[in-house]
Amino acid sequence: MQWYPVEKEQLVGMLEKVLPKDMPAMFSGRNSEARCARLPFYTNFLIYRLTNNATLPAFSVDFLSDSHQFLYLDGTSVPIYAVNQSGDLILNENTVLDYMAFHVHYVPGPEGEILLIDSKKKVLPVGALDIDRHREMLYTHRDVKISYDSDAKVYTIRVPMYYGGALVKAVIKIDSLGHLEVADYQMLLKASFEESEMKAK
Repeated sequence: MQWYPVEKEQLVGMLEKVLPKDMPAMFSGRNSEARCARLPFYTNFLIYRLTNNATLPAFSVDFLSDSHQFLYLDGTSVPIYAVNQSGDLILNENTVLDYMAFHVHYVPGPEGEILLIDSKKKVLPVGALDIDRHREMLYTHRDVKISYDSDAKVYTIRVPMYYGGALVKAVIKIDSLGHLEVADYQMLLKASFEESEMKAK
């Protein structure tokens, strides 16, 4: 994902609109910078990252915006689904994995954080996984399978991951409005996991 700097003039104009009421004191045009990036599954909305470089470590917040609406990514699905409901979502076989990578990065499942697993079956900590790493794992992992039900308009993605405190083979469902659900998961035994990897080689 390619990030682009936001001009200072635009940054100052954004600050009042984008920040939750309990955050404004943490950001100003002098101590902050902003970047934006295009997401392949949205038509008009971009993702923005606002960073306060005066703190140690630097503190960032992310939000979605079409220059009129500013939706803070607060760890829930609410801002994402609001954008989806607006009709901006483009969900197809070319974008569904990108959307899943984005969603699981910002929104935990009912049983906690969703940690995708790399091709070497290593579980990385939450802080080590950005959107691009999630995306890379989905596109390169041998065991990720995608199917589409054209009648229900639902994508089903079968993917190994760390979820609910265990290594699992999960079934993720994503409907036409981008609602993501961990529909099912089964614990994956370490021995069978390693055996399947050996066969894949």
